[in-house]
Amino acid sequence: RCMVEALRRGQRAAFFLFDERLPTLLKRSAALGMALEPHIASGMLNIRQIDPAELSPGEFAITVRNSVETTGAKIVVVDSLNFRVQRLSPDLEPVASFGRVGRGPGDFANPKGVAVDAADRIWVVDSMFDNVQVFDPEGQLLLAVASSGNADGQLYLPTAIHIDADGRIHVADAGNSRVQILILKDGVQ
Repeated sequence: RCMVEALRRGQRAAFFLFDERLPTLLKRSAALGMALEPHIASGMLNIRQIDPAELSPGEFAITVRNSVETTGAKIVVVDSLNFRVQRLSPDLEPVASFGRVGRGPGDFANPKGVAVDAADRIWVVDSMFDNVQVFDPEGQLLLAVASSGNADGQLYLPTAIHIDADGRIHVADAGNSRVQILILKDGVQ
């Protein structure tokens, strides 16, 4: 949904398929109310099938770089295996990197999803901590929200996050089979 929302705002997107084929993606997306064909036809969405066995990590980085350079998109990468968030410029140069494995505020155990809001704050969901942590552009922790559970405002194995054009925070709460919309009062927003 994050990508479709960006496309609706007129932002270009590149999508790299690893685990499924294009017809499957198109059918699955349409069933979820996210028709991709119009965006492909308009040239706003470029989808490329990637076979990891055919590309080295460096070659894939070049492929992503070329896509970014032609669109001017910003990229934020969740580096789950290194327990950090990296912010990259359009030419794929590191702008900021923060995070480490740990159990304290600002640490990560299993970062899964990331979104950047209109104020350039970076929102990260961690499926091990069942929370959302909010950082400034330099990686300083501003706020941690949610806790483990199944009540409103609680998460269980969150896997993705999206901030819509109205600033609402949508969190894919996979363990509870739902999407929660978080609204902060007297907080970061």
